[in-house]
Parts: sequence; C-alpha cells; structure tokens
Amino acid sequence: MRFMFGSKNIFEKILMIFLIIIFSPVWILLLMLFFLVYLIYVPIFYISNYVKYKKSNYYKDFKKPYKRKIYESYEYMFYNHAARENLPIKYISTKELDYFIYNDIVYVFPDFNLLRYNDQIKQFEIKYRSQNKEEFCTLEEFFEKKKSMLLEEYNMPIKLLLATCYINEEFLDVSTLPESVYVISNYDKAFKEDNIDWDEIPKSTKMLYEMMLKNEKLGGRFEMISDDIIEWELDDVIYEVGLQCCDGYFGVNKKDSKKTSITHWHPSAFSIYTDVCLVGEKGNVLVVKDFLGGSGVLYMGPKEKCDIKEKKRRLSKVYFFESK
Repeated sequence: MRFMFGSKNIFEKILMIFLIIIFSPVWILLLMLFFLVYLIYVPIFYISNYVKYKKSNYYKDFKKPYKRKIYESYEYMFYNHAARENLPIKYISTKELDYFIYNDIVYVFPDFNLLRYNDQIKQFEIKYRSQNKEEFCTLEEFFEKKKSMLLEEYNMPIKLLLATCYINEEFLDVSTLPESVYVISNYDKAFKEDNIDWDEIPKSTKMLYEMMLKNEKLGGRFEMISDDIIEWELDDVIYEVGLQCCDGYFGVNKKDSKKTSITHWHPSAFSIYTDVCLVGEKGNVLVVKDFLGGSGVLYMGPKEKCDIKEKKRRLSKVYFFESK
C-alpha cells in the first residue's frame, strides 16, 4: 500500500509539471498584459492627479510639491473645503506643520494613529505607529510639541481638530474628551456640519435602517435583506449598506441580474449615515470613476455643487447616479 501511495504522489507531481509547461505561455502572456496595463495606468493616473492638484486652492496658495498621497492629507482636504466655503480663517503652512486660526483658537491636525484614554496614567494618550513599532505620548505632550513648531507664539488656546474616524468607542468615551479636542464629522465638512448627535450614531444595521425610514428626503426603495445588509434600489443603481460593530459597508452595484459591483467603501459608524444622506437624498448625486478595473468615488452630494462633467473617455467610465 505504501508503494502505491508513493507512486500516486509521483504521478501527480509529473502531471503538475506537465500542466505548468503546457500553460506557461498563457501565464507569460497574462503577466505581459498585466505589466502593459500597469505601465499605461500608472502614468495616466499620476498625470490626472497631478493636474487636479495643480488646480487646487491648496497648491495655488502654498505651492507645495505634489506627493502621491496628498489627497489623503487632512490639511489638503480641509483647506480646499475652507476656500470653497469662504471660512474666515488664517491658515499657515510651513514645511513642518500646517495649522490655522479660527475664532481666536489655534487648530492643529492629527499626525497619529489613535487617541485613547489610559486608565493607568489617568491621561489621554496618543499612539504612533511607524515601521511596525508603536510609540506613545500624552495629549499634553502632543500639544507641547505642536506649540514649539508654530511660527509665532499666540495668546490663544490650541485645539486638536479630530475627525470621527479617529474615534474607536472601544478605547475612547467621547463624553470624556477634553475641550482641547474639537470633534468634526470630516475634514472636508469642518465647521459646516459639526452638529454631531452622539446618540444618533447607529450601532447596528437595524438602527441605521430605522434612521433611514425616518428620513423622508431619501429617494428609491430600501429594505433589510439580512441582519447586516440593507438593499437600496434607485432608478439606475442598487446600493448595499450595512454595519457590523464599528465597521461599515457601502456597495454600489449595477442594476442587472447579477448586481455587478462597481465600487464599494467602508465608512465608519460615525460617517455611514452621513454618506447615506449625501448619496441618497433627493437631488443628490454619486459620481464614480472606473478606470482599467480600478474604481473610486469622485463626488457625492448636491447635484448643483458637482462640477464634474459627464463625457465619454476611452480608457475610463464615469457613472452619475442621481437620487430622485
């Protein structure tokens, strides 16, 4: 029996080698196609983002060089939002630090991974993570470091402008936050949509569904199809929305028999209902760009404020979904 078992293993190995040899041209072809698409996609993506950055208010006013992840920076998002909304701020951008003055308060941005309360030292603690190493400092130490980087001394209080994406209820009780931490929904909405009702943050998909039922401005038809997913059907798109613990899901699907996915993202529990309203309140639009298999959200909100033009593109497709 042992001999037969060993013979079977040898046969399988020989067959595997034979199949690899036969199909190797296919794999080589696929790899060549992959690298070809990559060589085309990366320069076009870079140029597109570079041109967009050059047109931004942030670049026009501060002339900082383009970086690959500039769109993810809170400073970039906030300043462009402040410029659009004409917020009465004094914004200072240096090589080391961006900060601004608003209503006689100096605001700084987070540069850490997590804010939590440490019961052992009885202080709020900041966690940094770099090169697989974790470093900690107190919130007071964080402010002292930022004060030393300001261009001049100000006889004003200093506050941390903190978005809800930094808040994990497992580590932080929002009600205990000090006055030096100003919580906002997001950096591209700061001081315009800051009325956060903490009691209205959904804790489950069912609670989110009940909140949606109360909002008469939402278009389309929606229903809970499972404990974790709400299916939301509009004229030309099907959304899937859900929440598990603090991790949300927002899927965008074609209105076909397979509900083919176009894109999706994972909003936090703090922002998922905001996304629902921005995407689904009547008169609002969601704009998604699909480029060589990659996709992402370009805009969601009131249609009249959307400056993205719908036009045909050779290598990409832009979807416009309006809620009616």
